[in-house]
Amino acid sequence: MTTEREPRRSRRALVQKLQAQETALRRAPESLAPARPTFRALFPDAADDVDPDDVVADELREIPDGRPWVVLNLIASVDGVTSVGGDTSALSHGADKAMFASLRAMSDAVLVGAGTLRAEQYQRIGLDERKLMARRKRGQADIPRLAVVSRKAEFDLASSVITGGHPLIYTTEGINEMRAMQVEVVAELMRFPGDKVRALSILSDLFDRGCAVLLCEGGPSLASELFNVDAVDEVHLTISPWLVGGGPAGLFPGSFSRPRRYELRGVLESEGVLFGRWIRRRR
Repeated sequence: MTTEREPRRSRRALVQKLQAQETALRRAPESLAPARPTFRALFPDAADDVDPDDVVADELREIPDGRPWVVLNLIASVDGVTSVGGDTSALSHGADKAMFASLRAMSDAVLVGAGTLRAEQYQRIGLDERKLMARRKRGQADIPRLAVVSRKAEFDLASSVITGGHPLIYTTEGINEMRAMQVEVVAELMRFPGDKVRALSILSDLFDRGCAVLLCEGGPSLASELFNVDAVDEVHLTISPWLVGGGPAGLFPGSFSRPRRYELRGVLESEGVLFGRWIRRRR
């Protein structure tokens, strides 16, 4: 005779089995963890097994007067599409994530627009022990500070990326007062006059706070404004090995006030993904 207890016991046994498997995975040796992607240099000199941490950190950067050195990180498919379904996760791979972490580990602050923060579902910025020790050796804070640009601060204030690091929120004086009060509980709010947050105002404020190298992670509108005021000193462009189709022409909306010339400084490859690095030519 079947009783109601038997299905319950079966469910309980299944839950216990899954919990045991999860515990075993947590205790698994590091050798069972996903292997770290292997990078090779293609330009200017060919080399096998290079460390992206070293490549990024060894770049010579002359900090401008009155603002940080700005590094822009971008990703695109072979045909120039920058997102699929509103975010970049379909284009991103283990190698891209490794480079992403290397760039964050090098920077003093990370700048991002609210739209990208929401679309990419940002999590708390964290670095492994090796990157942490390298930052301390360079005299940097343990974690780069997050700076978010948003006119209305319409993002989840309870997310770990906000609650875990007391970020800077750059907004306008037109922000709703109740929302401003909510933001100030978990972040530092900076209001600027007018209906738009100006890129140069952000850069000046970050520089005054001791930020020497700033990593901008988008979105396109924020990157476009930085380009238009000629404040992008270094560009990292990841070419993902996918042909997507149907995307808009160009990486940025609209057009720039004038073209900017950049010098190719290096190309890496890992897992079929290309990583190009360009520096602004100012002479």
